[in-house]
Amino acid sequence: MELLGHGVGLTDAQVQGAMDPALNVQMKQTVGSPSRRSMDAMLLSRQASAEADGRKLHERQAALLQADALLAAAIAERLGTSG
Repeated sequence: MELLGHGVGLTDAQVQGAMDPALNVQMKQTVGSPSRRSMDAMLLSRQASAEADGRKLHERQAALLQADALLAAAIAERLGTSG
């Protein structure tokens, strides 16, 4: 391949590959890159984090419900009422 009458040291296939947006994206393999492999890894990581956060949230909600029931029982006992 030539540019302005000088060889550029690249084949036509290399130039075409460099100009292909989809191939360009797939070649980026750094963390946070838009390549399919990087995106799949990030999505799996985020899914695992979301599931862990969901479990923590459920545990905290259960603890709050238990604390609310204990508080209601303590108030009822203090006031001399039941329920």
